[in-house]
Formats: sequence, structure tokens, C-alpha cells
Amino acid sequence: LTMSARELAFRALRLCNLEDNLRDAAERALTRTDELISRARDLVSEQDSDQARRALNRAVELEGEAWTQFRANHPEGSLRLTQSARTFAHRAIRLASAR
Repeated sequence: LTMSARELAFRALRLCNLEDNLRDAAERALTRTDELISRARDLVSEQDSDQARRALNRAVELEGEAWTQFRANHPEGSLRLTQSARTFAHRAIRLASAR
């Protein structure tokens, strides 16, 4: 019984540590996406591209939802959303640079 309790305790510690690592990873990803959106905003503001502006707006919207999920302690959801936001930010940069 004692060995089983010890194994369960170690398993619980590992799971908690994974959750902390996931939360840290999500926060780093969110910060990187914020920086990318800022660069995209600078490029898009210099161009007259509706497509680039729409992609940027979608990136901002998704990133806002990602931060909401992060603050609600849902790091997996925030990671998925920030990745999508990053995709739209890259698209906005590509569209703005094409002009």
C-alpha cells in the first residue's frame, strides 16, 4: 500500500510539473505571437491592402481569445489559438510585403 501511495504521489508531481511546463510554454508562445502581430501591424499600416488588414484583424481577434483561454487556465486551448493567430499574422505580413 505504501509503495502504491508513493508511486501515485510521484505521478501527481510529474503531472503537476507538466502542467506548469505547458503553462510556461503557452505564455512564451503568446508573447512571441504578440511580437509578431506588432511587426505585422507596422507593415500593414504602411500598405493599402484590405486582405492584409483583414488577416491582421483576424490574428488580433484570435490572439485575444488565446489570452482569455490562458487566463482561464486552459493552456492547451491558448496554444492552439495563438498558433492560429500566428498563421494569420504571417499571412498579413506576406500580403503587405507583396505590394
